[in-house]
Amino acid sequence: MISETSEFAGLSAHGRVVLARLENTRLWLGAVAGALERWESYVRHPHRPDFDPRYEGCGLYGCCTPISEVHKVIEVLLIAERHLPNRDARRLRPRVGRLEDFW
Repeated sequence: MISETSEFAGLSAHGRVVLARLENTRLWLGAVAGALERWESYVRHPHRPDFDPRYEGCGLYGCCTPISEVHKVIEVLLIAERHLPNRDARRLRPRVGRLEDFW
């Protein structure tokens, strides 16, 4: 289990505070990093299964999490992005943008 807030390379101190606040109030510790990692893994997998909204998974986030649940965390991040300093938002946008293009 992750016990720390998510981190991104080059994130400013203010950006870390915004991300920590997001995870402490709307998500859970490590949610953003875990969701981005899971989503990127899903997108890069050459034999990924087709998205099936009826699949519930085993109930453990991170084990066989439905990709729709991962996408919900990314959507929360995109909404909260406006609270990040401009420099941090510019660093995050390309990473999230690539992911959103796929969806």
